[in-house]
Amino acid sequence: MYGHVRHAGIEIQNEMRLDRRLELRTSKDDLARWQSAARGGGYRAVADWIRTSLNREAAFVSGNLASGGRESSPVFGKTTFENGVRIVTESIPGAASIAVGVFVDCGWRDERPEETGLAQLCQRMLLLGTSSRDAARIAMEMDSTGGGLEGFTGRDYTCVSGFVPSGKRFQLMDLLGDIFLNSTFPPEHLEREQLWIRQQAAAALDRPAFQCAERMKAEAWGGPVDFAGRRASPRGDMHTREDAIYFLETHYSPNRIIIAAAGDLEHEEFVAQARDSYWRLIGESDAAPLVKPAFRKGISILTAEAGQAYFSLGFEAPGCAHSGRMGIEILTSLLGGGASSRLHTALASTPGLVCAIHTEHEAFREAGMLVVNGQTSPDRLGECIAKVMETVSALGSWRQPVTAGELELARERVRAWHQLEAQGPSTRMQRIGTQELYFGRHLSLQQRLAEIDAVDLNSLRRLISGEWRAALRRPCVAVLSPQLEPGWESQLRTSVQAEFEPEFRIYEVEARIA
Repeated sequence: MYGHVRHAGIEIQNEMRLDRRLELRTSKDDLARWQSAARGGGYRAVADWIRTSLNREAAFVSGNLASGGRESSPVFGKTTFENGVRIVTESIPGAASIAVGVFVDCGWRDERPEETGLAQLCQRMLLLGTSSRDAARIAMEMDSTGGGLEGFTGRDYTCVSGFVPSGKRFQLMDLLGDIFLNSTFPPEHLEREQLWIRQQAAAALDRPAFQCAERMKAEAWGGPVDFAGRRASPRGDMHTREDAIYFLETHYSPNRIIIAAAGDLEHEEFVAQARDSYWRLIGESDAAPLVKPAFRKGISILTAEAGQAYFSLGFEAPGCAHSGRMGIEILTSLLGGGASSRLHTALASTPGLVCAIHTEHEAFREAGMLVVNGQTSPDRLGECIAKVMETVSALGSWRQPVTAGELELARERVRAWHQLEAQGPSTRMQRIGTQELYFGRHLSLQQRLAEIDAVDLNSLRRLISGEWRAALRRPCVAVLSPQLEPGWESQLRTSVQAEFEPEFRIYEVEARIA
């Protein structure tokens, strides 16, 4: 039924394709239920029912194998409404709370240049009043549950989520449904919210490390941008209420909405309550087309009154849906994921060379980037960056091959991170929501850990020796530091990479730290 399954230290391979899993022994009772569902709700409802049942059974079997037969594993469920709204849940036995998030496949990437800021404005205005609740009542109702309600807007998607005790889940679902169907975008809040958004953007000037990293990403992926790495609007005026409502009506269509929940719940009961609200949504729209941005190498220099010098190096990497994503995570950890990583070891050998250093994989739909962020004293900035590039280059050229011990340590760090992240209902809700958004399917913790264990020295070397070898030689660098001495740009150019091509670009940018 599930392909070849082996346990106790042996690989578990579990094909989740629906067409293969329909090769089941089908009883007469099953056929009768399917026929009844077809008459009542159409064949799409039958497919949803089958998919949900099979996913639940697969999750139960996989979880019991991993737990030695204990009935304590989370159970995943998925249902798609006729209008396109998707419901994904993870029932966690023993949980005393529930987290619910409404994900909308709409973010900064969907904004046209003249619409900059509208995605975040829409998300904030949703929470400020409906036809039956004003902002004060929404706040009071959430306070009465003992939980919390929050929202955020990213490049790829928008999310409004809540976390409450189990007994308050019906109140939370009713409130979220009212917010998404009946928000009125009160005009008296519009100017205040736009001023708040601008103040938050200006506050980033107080964080030189953040400003440096965002400047690097902005230059690497090109285009006219502000300090936060977002496309600058050609208009200096404020958006109108009509602008915000039009943006919402254009992009918040049911086929782009995912409702994710994790904790103390039963899938069918949760689906029934979600249907009470979200079945009324109509319409259909497409997200902005995926266009992979060209990665541009170069250096961006920002001078500012700061006590330390900050630097950010970016190397082109695959996006979040790449098949080798676990290899990228392990490579990121191996370079700078802990005190025993290569960058920490190399830089710590010289006392006082670096104050802080860490790596991360910035992954989006279209593209990704491996980022090295650091902090040092201004007089040692060139030496520090040179040491970072030397360490990265030694890995990219395989002059210093990854050892079995290094790989095992990096794997354990990544495994631990995934296991710790999956502890609470809120993080599980975020995980299943983003998995549905990016992959259209559920990846259990056991599956992710199996992917991590599958990364060996050969696969890591293939990853590095392929497109990565060229990417590691073409960094984009941003530096934020007090005023630098004349000629320092040439020293930085040499420190970063001697093999840069003639069209190498240096950006001079003045910045002030508020």
